[in-house]
This record gives sequence, structure tokens and C-alpha cells, in this order.
Amino acid sequence: MEIGTFTIALTQEEAAIAETMAFVPLVFLGDHQAFLKNADLAHNLTSSLLARDAIPEQRLRYFIQGASLPPLAEEAFTRAAHDCGPFSSGDMAPLGMTARQLARMQRLEPKAAADEFFKLCRDLGMSAGYAGSIRSSVQQLKSPR
Repeated sequence: MEIGTFTIALTQEEAAIAETMAFVPLVFLGDHQAFLKNADLAHNLTSSLLARDAIPEQRLRYFIQGASLPPLAEEAFTRAAHDCGPFSSGDMAPLGMTARQLARMQRLEPKAAADEFFKLCRDLGMSAGYAGSIRSSVQQLKSPR
């Protein structure tokens, strides 16, 4: 498992579970017993992490609730993104303008809004690079007064 700046430190037992777990459930297509075994591993790992408060509150909130944007902004951006079909580099400028316009209309703080639009973009299936482009676009806004 790759260790990054924000990687949650695992106990030895948790690391052993994570090493045997499959994080892409499609590998179990047609093998129900293996899927159930993996689900038990995921449950055990999650239970252990929660029991020792290892998951930062903000990450747990995002994991459960998704991006924290006003419903109007989230719905309008999601609609615009779905209208694009498969994402391409040509979609980034218009989607970036849409995100900026929505953040401005909702009087959102640019840095926080940029991060939340990034999360929404990832949830919509956008690559990290394209989502970063949307984030940069929103960060260009001036703070609302």
C-alpha cells in the first residue's frame, strides 16, 4: 500500500487486512463467496479504524455525504457535467465558467468552494487532472464581500 501525506496510519493488524483486501469489487464478478469474504475484511478494517478514531472527521463526512456545496450549485453543476457526455479537455473551460458562476451566485468562499467542486468532479467520474482544472477555475474568484 502506498503511503502518502494524508494516508491513515494502520496498525499491523489493519495493514494485514488491507493487504489481503481487494479495493475494486469487480474482480469478484461471478464469485459470490469471495465477494462476501472481502466484504467481511472491509467491515473489519472499517470497524477497527472507527473504533480508534483513525479517520479524520472531515474525511468521514465527505465519504458519507459527498461534496459540501449548496444544493442549487451541486445540481446545476451536475446537470452541466452530464450534458457533456464523456469528459474531454474541451469541456473544462465551459465547466470551469459554470462552477465559477455558481460559486459567485451562492457567494461561496473561493478556496473552500474550489475544493468542494473538485470533490464533486471526482464523484462525477472526472479525472483528477480535469477536476483540478475546475478547482483552479473556481480559485480565481475574488472573495465575496
